[in-house]
Amino acid sequence: MNGLAFLEVVRQNSKYSDIPFIFFSGTMAPELVEAVLKTGAEKHITKEGDPSTQCNLLTQAIYELAREKYATRQGSTITALEPHAVLHSV
Repeated sequence: MNGLAFLEVVRQNSKYSDIPFIFFSGTMAPELVEAVLKTGAEKHITKEGDPSTQCNLLTQAIYELAREKYATRQGSTITALEPHAVLHSV
């Protein structure tokens, strides 16, 4: 099973359908990126480039998605002073 097929299975299962999904792939082919986002991934990040940059991109994407999920649950916005609340609520 490839990553796109896995994403489709995850999105079809109501138990897991609201889990944020970051697609981390080796290609930036426009048709793949479009299919991934259309299927329900929140972010697409390519594996190309410097590993430390990729780590930073993944970290930032995880943090942003956690903030969004926390804000949705709380019915409010999050300030920059509340990162601990985000990480402990997800």
